[in-house]
Amino acid sequence: MKLSTPIFFTLVLLGSAGGAYSNPPYSGTVWVDLDIITAADPSAFIQIVSIGSGPRVMFDRRADNGNGDWVTINARLFQASYTDGNAIEIQVNPEFEPSEAAIKARFYGYAIGQLPKLLRLDVETVWIHRGNKPFGGRNDNILIHTDALGYHGSALEETLFHEACHTSLDSRLYGAAWSNAQTLDGEYISTYAKDNPAREDIAESCALYYAVRFKPERLSEIDLNLITKTIKNRMLVFDSLGMEPVTDSDRPLKSTPSVAISGSSRTISDTDNAAGESISFTANATDTDGTIVTTQWLIDGVEVATGSSATLSLPNGLTVVTFKATDDDGISSTTTATITVTAPAYEPTEEWPSPYNGITPDSSFGLAFNNIGVFSASDSIIYVCLRIFTDGLPSSVNGVSQFDMRLKVASLSEATVQITKFREFNSNGALNEDAQTPDCSGIFETTTGVYTDIIQTNTSVLETTWNLIEPANLILKLDSFKELAAN
Repeated sequence: MKLSTPIFFTLVLLGSAGGAYSNPPYSGTVWVDLDIITAADPSAFIQIVSIGSGPRVMFDRRADNGNGDWVTINARLFQASYTDGNAIEIQVNPEFEPSEAAIKARFYGYAIGQLPKLLRLDVETVWIHRGNKPFGGRNDNILIHTDALGYHGSALEETLFHEACHTSLDSRLYGAAWSNAQTLDGEYISTYAKDNPAREDIAESCALYYAVRFKPERLSEIDLNLITKTIKNRMLVFDSLGMEPVTDSDRPLKSTPSVAISGSSRTISDTDNAAGESISFTANATDTDGTIVTTQWLIDGVEVATGSSATLSLPNGLTVVTFKATDDDGISSTTTATITVTAPAYEPTEEWPSPYNGITPDSSFGLAFNNIGVFSASDSIIYVCLRIFTDGLPSSVNGVSQFDMRLKVASLSEATVQITKFREFNSNGALNEDAQTPDCSGIFETTTGVYTDIIQTNTSVLETTWNLIEPANLILKLDSFKELAAN
C-alpha cells in the first residue's frame, strides 16, 4: 500500500511546525492509556482449530543465554480464523501441554482479533513461548512470551497493537512521506520513538492515533490535545491508510454446542424383578468456537447428574432424560432421550389377581385420579388402594405409605366390610394400560379412622366415606356415598 501523492503534498503545504515540547511527552506509549482497546471490546475472532504439530523456525528471546535466537522446534499448531477473512497460524512451544497450548492459542487469537484488520494484514504467524521476555513484531509475525511482566493484563491489547503496527505498517509507511511528517511535526510522541526514529516511531504513534480518531472518549482531555498537537502530520499519514476499528458487526455469530446422547431413545426391559432400573448414559458435546464449560443431566428440569456420563435410577414407564451443555460464551444446547422401562412380569394369584388394586376410570368423569377402587362381582371383593395420612399429612405404617386392600362384605344390612388382606401398593411398579404410573385414590386418616375413596361398582362410580368401627377386626362401616355423574 503506497501513500498517494495528494497526501505527500498536503504534508508539505502544512509547512514546518516547531515542536511544542523540548522533550517528548511520553517515555513509551503502550502505557499512556490502558483502555484504548479493552478485553470487553468486540473481536473478529471466530475460532481456533488444532492442525497437529510440525517443525517450525521461531524466534525465542530466551535462547542464546537470554540474548535471543532462532530455534527450530516441533510446535503445537493452531489455525485462527477471523470474520474479515485472514487466517493466522499460531505456533505454540511444546513446553505447553496440549490443553494449555489450545487455551493460550485461543486467548491470544481472540485478543489479536480485536485489532483493526489493517494491523493484521501481514500477520501470518504468532509465536508463543513461556518466559519473562518482551513481545515482538515484524517477520509477518507477532512474538509472545506469556510471562512477560508489564505486557499482560490491561496492557495486553495495547502491546499487541504496538507489535502489529511493526508487522503490518512499518513496511508500508517508512519512507519519504513519513520522514516529511516527522520533520513537519518537529517532535516525537515518546522518548522511545525519538531514540529509535526509523524503527519505533510508527508503532509508538499508531495506537495513540487510533485512540484520538476512534476512541477519544477513552483519553483524558490533556492527552487528547497533547497527542493531536505532537503528531498532527503523522496522523494525516495514518488517515490515508483507511484504518477502521473492529465493531459489533464484525463479531462472529456464536455457534451453539453440538450435543448427542449415545443410544438415544430406547426401551429397557426389567432385569431384577423390581420396580425401576439403573441405566447408564453417555453423551458428547463439542463447541466449534470455544470450549464446553458445563454438562448436566436433567429430568423434569431438575439436575440429577453432571459430566458426560451418568448412571440414573429411572422408574417404570416413560422418562424423558435431558442432556445439557453450556459453552464458554454462556450458550447452551440440549438433547433428549425418551427411556421406557418395562415393569416386571406379574404372576396373578387368587388373592391378588392384578399387580395393583384398582381400575382406570372413564375420562368422562373428570377425576383427579387415573386409578380408583373397584368392586369385583366375580368374588364379591372390593379391591381398593389407600394412602396413609396422619393429622392431614402424608404418613406411613412401617415405612409403607400406600396399601392395596381387599374389602369383603361383612354385613349388607349394616353396610360394613372387613379388611381381609393388604399389601404394599404396586410394589413392582406396574403401569396402567396407558403406560402411566397408577394413582391411589383412597385416603385413610389414622387420627380419626375415616377412610374416603372413589369406587366403581358395575356401571356406577361412587364417592364414599367409611368409618373404622372395629379396629381389632378391621371392620369399616359405610357412612355416606354419592354417585358421580359423567360430564
